[in-house]
Amino acid sequence: MKTLNIYSTFGDVNPIEYGGGVVVREENGSLVTWYTEGLEAYDNTKKHIHVYRYDVSDIPAWPDYGAIADACDSDVARKVAEAIAVGNEPIDLTDDELIDLHQDIVSYWGANELDQYPVTFTRKELRKLGFGK
Repeated sequence: MKTLNIYSTFGDVNPIEYGGGVVVREENGSLVTWYTEGLEAYDNTKKHIHVYRYDVSDIPAWPDYGAIADACDSDVARKVAEAIAVGNEPIDLTDDELIDLHQDIVSYWGANELDQYPVTFTRKELRKLGFGK
């Protein structure tokens, strides 16, 4: 297994146990988030971890960004909501803003809305990839 080309991290320092993830720079240049709720969300005897993966390069059309902005106090979601409201598309966001926006979507809707088919890994497999400690 090849290690992940990690662009940034978020959540707990130990995402396998407590939730969080990494943003990976793929070979084609796109940024893909690998996110897990962590074993704490289940019971600690669980041997497999569900990892949600989603490309953060695109801005999904379906979310209510105004609601996300209010619930998450998100400046990026507010910026997107305002741009959509006045028809100012395409919306130009930096890589870091795209990552923040997708984290807000996950906070509001859940990761399953961005990846309905999570991949299952063992702790050992994720550690070999460089995901978590």
